[in-house]
Amino acid sequence: MRETAAVPQFEVVDDWLTLPEGFRWGQVVQVVVDAADRVYYFHRLKPGVMIFAPDGSHLGSWPEDGRFEDIHSAWYGKDADGEYFLVVDRDRNAVARTTLSGEKVWEVAGARFNKPTDAAAATNGDIYVSDGYGHPYVHHLSPTGEHIATWGSSGVAPSQFHLPHGVWVAERDGVECVYVCDRENRRIQLFSLNGEYLGKLTNLRRPTDIITGPDGLRYVSELLHRVTILNANDHAIAHIGGEARAEAGQFIAPHSVALDSSGALYVTEVLEGQRVQKFRRV
Repeated sequence: MRETAAVPQFEVVDDWLTLPEGFRWGQVVQVVVDAADRVYYFHRLKPGVMIFAPDGSHLGSWPEDGRFEDIHSAWYGKDADGEYFLVVDRDRNAVARTTLSGEKVWEVAGARFNKPTDAAAATNGDIYVSDGYGHPYVHHLSPTGEHIATWGSSGVAPSQFHLPHGVWVAERDGVECVYVCDRENRRIQLFSLNGEYLGKLTNLRRPTDIITGPDGLRYVSELLHRVTILNANDHAIAHIGGEARAEAGQFIAPHSVALDSSGALYVTEVLEGQRVQKFRRV
C-alpha cells in the first residue's frame, strides 16, 4: 500500500470572484480547472459556462448558440492534440470532445445513452461514461468515441448501479482504476479499465463526483451536504461541511469538486445551494 499523505486543512476564501453586474448563479453542476488554473463553472442559467482567471477576474463565457442543451458535467484533459473537455449533454443524450472555448471536435449521441451524467478518460485515451439518470450503465469508448463495451445493470449487487452519477480514472496501488459514484446506493464502485469489479467504498452520502490530487488524495462531493477526503488507500481521513446550512464552509447540495495547482479546492452546489465555494489549503 502507498504511504498516506498528511490530512489536509482548508479555509474558505471569501469573495474571490469578480462577477459581472447583475449576474447570479443557477444550479452549478460542474467546476473544472485547466493547466493554467483558469476556473470554468458550468451552471443552469445563461451564460451557462463562466470562465475566471486564477485571481477571480472574469475572463468570459461560452457562446449561447444552442450547441449544448443541458450540460451535466465536463472533464479536462490534455493529449497530443492539446487541451480539451469531455462534455456530457444530459438531455441531448450526448458526449462531446470540445476545445477549451467550447467548440466541438466530435460528438457521440443517440439511443445508446439515456441521460448520461459524466465522462472521464484514462491515460491511454479511452473514455468512460456514466449513464446515468435513465440507464444503470458505464460505457467504455475509444479516444474518438467509438463504443468498446458496456457494463452494469440495476440493483445493489457488485457491478450493479442505482444512478451512476460520476466517473473518474485514477491510479490505485499503481494500477489505473475506474471509480464510479453509485449515487443512490451511497457508494463508489471500483473497476479495472476492462470493467472487472474490484471493490467498493461505502459510508458515503449520495456521492456525486470524485477527483484525485497529485498527492494521491481523493475528494468526493456528496449530495447530502458534505465533501469527504480519502487517502491513497481510499480510507476517509477528513470531511468538509456535513450540515445542511448556507453559511460559508457548509453545503446544501455539493455536485462537483476540482483542484488547482496550489491545492485549493473548488466545490459547486445544485438544488437550493446554487453557489460556488473555494477553499485554500493551509
